[in-house]
Amino acid sequence: MCFFAEFEGKKVVLKKLAHTSELKELGHFSGDFNEIKNKLVSDSSEHFKICNIDTAELFLQKLIPRDPQNIQTILYVNAEPILLEMFTSTANWHVPKFYGFCGRLSVMENCGSPLNSLDNCKWFDRAYVALQLLQAANNFTENHKDFRLYLTDISPDNIAVNENFKISFIDLEDAILIKKASNGKIHYTEHFYDESYSYSEKAICDSSISDHNLYAVCRAMFKKQSPNGKLTMYIGKRDFIDHISGVEPIDGVVVIDNDYKDRKIFGQVICSFRYGREEDEVMGLNFQKDLYLASEQVFPPPEKAIYYTKLQERLMKKLGENCYPFTFTLPPNTPASVTLQPGQEDEGQPCGVHYYVKLFVGENDTDRSHKRSAVMMAIRKIQYAPSKQGRQPCTVVRKDFMMSPGELELEVTLDKQLYHHGEKISVNICVRNNSNKVVKKIKAMVQQGVDVVLFQNGQYRTTVASLETQMPYSARFNVAKSDVSFCRFLSSNKDRRGIALDGQLKKQDTNLASTTLLASPDQRDAFGIIVSYAVKVKLYLGALGGELSAELPFVLMHPKPSVKNKGYTCRQSSRC
Repeated sequence: MCFFAEFEGKKVVLKKLAHTSELKELGHFSGDFNEIKNKLVSDSSEHFKICNIDTAELFLQKLIPRDPQNIQTILYVNAEPILLEMFTSTANWHVPKFYGFCGRLSVMENCGSPLNSLDNCKWFDRAYVALQLLQAANNFTENHKDFRLYLTDISPDNIAVNENFKISFIDLEDAILIKKASNGKIHYTEHFYDESYSYSEKAICDSSISDHNLYAVCRAMFKKQSPNGKLTMYIGKRDFIDHISGVEPIDGVVVIDNDYKDRKIFGQVICSFRYGREEDEVMGLNFQKDLYLASEQVFPPPEKAIYYTKLQERLMKKLGENCYPFTFTLPPNTPASVTLQPGQEDEGQPCGVHYYVKLFVGENDTDRSHKRSAVMMAIRKIQYAPSKQGRQPCTVVRKDFMMSPGELELEVTLDKQLYHHGEKISVNICVRNNSNKVVKKIKAMVQQGVDVVLFQNGQYRTTVASLETQMPYSARFNVAKSDVSFCRFLSSNKDRRGIALDGQLKKQDTNLASTTLLASPDQRDAFGIIVSYAVKVKLYLGALGGELSAELPFVLMHPKPSVKNKGYTCRQSSRC
């Protein structure tokens, strides 16, 4: 159990080390170091393991002059506080700063959000996180002068990432400690199909060095298991790019339990379009449509040439004979992942377009799957900004008056057509008033347009940012207002229902939905939800004068990361 607080102006986490019932089970400790040493090796806790007597003896020497009973209690309840003192954050161990512990509470630095919430960031930031994970795995194995520490519960939930993309391992409770030795025996991790036990304590303790930390870090990728544990799906990423001309293939592998070797396994990619709230579904009414965009048999594999990606080859080599690849290709002109922001009181799945990869057991791909023997993982289909800017947007509108001479002219220009999320949008406004009318107010707005193509009247616009001036401008004047800037759209619209956001894999902060790019206007009906943006400038002339407005569309998207193309190798399938 954790509590969040502040200490000396910094965010900290208070972690409860044990429940009262766990302390009662410990009984009485004598505090004798020899007894502690022997019990650490022969009767380690189910979380923290010390490999041998030599390791235990050296480890206890590091803890002197602590109170022996205190040491014994902490080691048997939760060894994390002692490990955080030994492997400190100041020595680049990628762990939280440890402030101390008292009783059953330890206080440590709040290092940010869990790694599994890191879905919407640039490729270089992801690469930096991956580099730190590998460095941390190597440091735990190599960098302490006396010990090697092998973490046995490495998962995205137990790794935190802060706003600067610095990672920290926030749960050291489950670990194996061994004294450095030079007996020359090297342990290479083998895969165990039982997901709850994916390492061998004995093999690690019997060796001088193991690749366990590296294996566990690399294994902490996107995977999901069916409720009965018979199917485990692995994919390398959850964002797949729509290049307009085609979509990236969805590649991964499935590990099949031996009990299912006589069954058929099918895979599907499902596009789910929810256009109404779940709580309004009564008397059989359903506001969700599922499109099956790809479907094929995964096991037994088809007897044809199969193109393995490098990811699949590595996973198959590591996960063993029960690992089988799958690749799905989405048809062109499929909708992008979009979520319509729900209201504060709304419950259930939000409206929008969502994608899932599903693996299930059945006789054919149209069989109704059972929840126990099916696994489904959410993915996103996204579009990136074009590499080239379009023409600079500019428009001029004029208004004349029936009973007054002269005309009013409004010119609006944007500094460019394509903007990336987070960039400022600069608007140049020029007003030429050759009439005798008074402009009472000028208002500039950024509007998001959402077109739910399933409905005839499903179009609406929402103002996501606006600026205005109340200063009256008299007749026959010229005014140029340049560099009116807009930014931080989402922060001021977090509670507004109906705002279109980029598709969400979890309940996490995201950004406004990117502009939907269409190869042809005829494809609108296939895209489910079309998102567009425009800057609108409006002049208010009073009750009798009316209004004059100008509108300029622009494109708002994420920049395309520079990633090398995947390599493929072609092999004839020999497994059936």
